[in-house]
Amino acid sequence: MVIDPSLEPENLRVIAQDNELSADLLAALKDHPSCWPGLRAWVEYVQVTGEHPPLPPIVYIQPADEPTAGSTISRGFPLKRLAVIAIAAALVVVLILLWQVVGQRNSSPQAIAEHEPSPTTPPVSTDTVFASGKGFMCLAKDASITCLGANNLGQLGTGKAGTENIHHFELSAPVEHLVAGSDFACASTASSITCWGDNRWRQAGDKSDQILSPTVIELFAGKPVDDLVAGAIHACALSEGKVWCWGSDYYGQLGSGTQGSLASGPTALSLDSASFLLSSDYSTCAGVKDALVCWGSNESHRLSAQDVPILVPTVIKDE
Repeated sequence: MVIDPSLEPENLRVIAQDNELSADLLAALKDHPSCWPGLRAWVEYVQVTGEHPPLPPIVYIQPADEPTAGSTISRGFPLKRLAVIAIAAALVVVLILLWQVVGQRNSSPQAIAEHEPSPTTPPVSTDTVFASGKGFMCLAKDASITCLGANNLGQLGTGKAGTENIHHFELSAPVEHLVAGSDFACASTASSITCWGDNRWRQAGDKSDQILSPTVIELFAGKPVDDLVAGAIHACALSEGKVWCWGSDYYGQLGSGTQGSLASGPTALSLDSASFLLSSDYSTCAGVKDALVCWGSNESHRLSAQDVPILVPTVIKDE
């Protein structure tokens, strides 16, 4: 079977979604020039297991041998992607303006008089943190969180799919870290982690519900949270030098080194003395002493020169 080589990733996704997945069709999808790494891994999983997990999101990759001369718009970065970025930027501006209005209301002479701290009360932090997902974004100031955008998977923290485009809620303490995956988000205070949104891969917590309202992850209750990151469908946290990850291990994001469980609660990695975390869609790195240790998808050697598709926690060297 041959699929028209001029078809785009969107067409491949429709073909995979709407047709019976015969062995010939799977092979043709995998070998197609527009097949992105996520779809290739999905095809291999179907070929090995016979199971049909949800299709991965489309990732556009710039062809190395066909740059677009004289333009910053390439085949790997289409106009509609620029439109999405423009919309996201506009949403950020709306959030900032909204927060300024709230701040102005709270800065009136009457409000200041009502809330002026006593001389012995330390000032409350005015730091604001932002995070953006695939079609939504969230802003946190002190213990208050505002999310704006798509809510088809409860991304705004409503606990259910809906048509509203903005939602406010409060945590029990000021937010220190705020991160977002494709369709979920997590926030940490000094001693807790709360997540909400899409939970089909348990990326929003160790619960079976497919959509979560803001829910505390019990493992971290009372633990200091030193760092927090999110990939597309997984998240990781750092506490007292130790690293935990949860969500999908389909690309080894939880450190298994294999194509692991599609959904998993918090899993401890065999790392000590970590000091920070970094994350991309399907991989994570931790600073450990003077080294950078990374794990997850190694498609196209994106993490290491090792010829393996999934990397166990490995010290990354300049090779």
